[in-house]
Amino acid sequence: AMAQIVGGQALFPFGGPPFLPFYSWALQSGRAWESPVKLLVHDRQGLWLSYRGAIALPYRYDLPPPHKKALRKLRRQALPERVPYTSAGARPL
Repeated sequence: AMAQIVGGQALFPFGGPPFLPFYSWALQSGRAWESPVKLLVHDRQGLWLSYRGAIALPYRYDLPPPHKKALRKLRRQALPERVPYTSAGARPL
């Protein structure tokens, strides 16, 4: 319904093959990055974000730039310089 209101087409990450590249789209947005275990981390929502749909628009829509300050802060918190590992797995720093 929302896609029709703006003259677009609803897209979903399920229902393939072929499957649409939602993961790549998220990375290309500049608002998310890949964690070491391949989960997407959003610059404002962190891991509390799920990509469940998109709207293909018949016109170009410029997105606002990513929040660089929030992105730098989250990257420092989410991706430590090094994580010590033992045979039992990661251990607290």
